[in-house]
Amino acid sequence: MNQRTPEKQAYLDARRRCINPRCQRYESYGGRGIEFKYSSFEAFMADMGPRPSKLHSLDRIDVNGHYEPGNCRWATMREQTNNRRTNRLLTFAGQTKNISAWAGFCRKTAEAIRNKLRNGATAETALTSILGNAQMTM
Repeated sequence: MNQRTPEKQAYLDARRRCINPRCQRYESYGGRGIEFKYSSFEAFMADMGPRPSKLHSLDRIDVNGHYEPGNCRWATMREQTNNRRTNRLLTFAGQTKNISAWAGFCRKTAEAIRNKLRNGATAETALTSILGNAQMTM
């Protein structure tokens, strides 16, 4: 019996996005050079293992990298949202995060950080002013 598991569906969908120019999302994947480098579903499963829960789906750690061992993971929607190539990344105190992640860390809104950046602040100035004199433990 050839059962269509969530893992098999994720494998097939990712492969299709990379190799089929008629796929609706091809331009965002194969069309921009993202390759599907797993040689078989068995190789994919050996690397990925079973999906941890219904809340997880296939994600690439480096959004500009290929579907290949070491660059794929099962991630929640929140993790995937924080890993989009459209996110603006800020580096501060040796850490790089997107604005939403920094907002969560600072316990402020992302809009507060965006406003400072729109007004010409650097990432360091914006985050330092939001954190005040609080010690950052990262």
